[in-house]
Amino acid sequence: MITASKSMKSPGSMLKHKPDIQDNKPLSSDLPVGSKIMFAQMSGGKGRGVICTHPIAKGELVEFAPVIPMPKTDIITDSVPDHYVLCWKADTPDEQYCLVGGLVMMYNHSEKNANVTLDEDIPHMAVRVTALRDINPGEEILWNYSCDLWFDVKE
Repeated sequence: MITASKSMKSPGSMLKHKPDIQDNKPLSSDLPVGSKIMFAQMSGGKGRGVICTHPIAKGELVEFAPVIPMPKTDIITDSVPDHYVLCWKADTPDEQYCLVGGLVMMYNHSEKNANVTLDEDIPHMAVRVTALRDINPGEEILWNYSCDLWFDVKE
């Protein structure tokens, strides 16, 4: 399982899609074929996040994101990159961090309502994001960061 860093403060034709609503606001976006998530502005003071645009079933792959591994020694504590790296191969003596591509770093945190989990895919140098339960269109994608938080949680 992937955790946030300790101090962490598909090509294709485009189609027009209008997913269900979130917070009573219509959503609309150009999405690549097969995309089931999108970056969005959240309400309630949460800032930005990622929402579901099509139904996602429990156990379904939500995102497959490539990573760029880096040694722990390359991260300056409390720097901007420090807030956007994850532990990579955390169970090895030469623990590394990684920068993750895709939308993963835009997922918001929830300990109680997390609906996805992140797992290392070391052979493919990627992170696999998998649904913990069925996720409905308009629902925010939430991940339990599993670290000491540097912000006040807004559930």
